[in-house]
Amino acid sequence: MGTIEEVYAAADYLSLHVGLTPQTTGMINEKSIAQMKKGVRIVNCARGELILEADLAAAITSGKVAGAALDVFEKEPLKGSPLTGLANVLLTPHVAGSTNEAQDAVGVQIAQQVKEYLKHGVIQNAVNVPSVSHEEYQELEPYIALAERMGAFLSQATDGNVEGISLEYRGHLAEWKPTWYATPR
Repeated sequence: MGTIEEVYAAADYLSLHVGLTPQTTGMINEKSIAQMKKGVRIVNCARGELILEADLAAAITSGKVAGAALDVFEKEPLKGSPLTGLANVLLTPHVAGSTNEAQDAVGVQIAQQVKEYLKHGVIQNAVNVPSVSHEEYQELEPYIALAERMGAFLSQATDGNVEGISLEYRGHLAEWKPTWYATPR
């Protein structure tokens, strides 16, 4: 499969596994549904805003979409959705992380991460910081301190808010983890 349009045209089941971005907001809509096979089934456990619920409801009512299962919604908590009460629609609350087992596992994981931070200064699984080993962190520490100082300087040197920043790095750091947020040039 290449393009999203090819996926839409070929899928019998479409399960969404994407983050919410300006490009994915409302990606399941009247236009995209028109590209899908008749009888497609749609599953969304990612983000509610990926689907325009009124368009999906119309497609289910017309028979274009055979069914849908969602545990995330455009507006939460779910109230007044056009999907409520439709046949072949399964709507459940988004509570996967609310089981006792999940809460216990998350608590243990967070405690271990706090211990690593307090012992070694290593931050793991933060939303806005890449996970690195203690050794990698020691090598990165001077650059992190420099970035903090540069950020503090920029916040004082400009009027208003900084809306974007471009970062370029070279040398041996450019050969490190390709999943980092910046792209080497």
